[in-house]
Amino acid sequence: MRRKVLQDFANTCCQMLVESTSNMDMVNFIIFGSGVYQMDFLTMRCHYNNYPISPLHYCYTFRTWLERNAEKHHIVFDDIKNAYLTANINVATNRDTISTTRAQTRGKQANTTATVR
Repeated sequence: MRRKVLQDFANTCCQMLVESTSNMDMVNFIIFGSGVYQMDFLTMRCHYNNYPISPLHYCYTFRTWLERNAEKHHIVFDDIKNAYLTANINVATNRDTISTTRAQTRGKQANTTATVR
């Protein structure tokens, strides 16, 4: 049962990023540009193309969700060993393209991988 719950957490992590990216994170994606974003939800560390950056707003959002749902499923949060997300984000600088990219992101066309153990 717990394995299925943890797999659901990982699936939800990707889905939440794709469907509910905040405007603050969209601005950060535009500032940093296209690349690989890595987010560790336990240590609250983020990287952009392997360079450390300040935690994205999504890190706080998902960690809060993870803590709440771990408690709901009687999983001790401190027993979770890994909870991270790697997302390949493509950003365009043309205003029309940015709107299209955001719409595509909302339409679940993102390359993301999440692990929760």
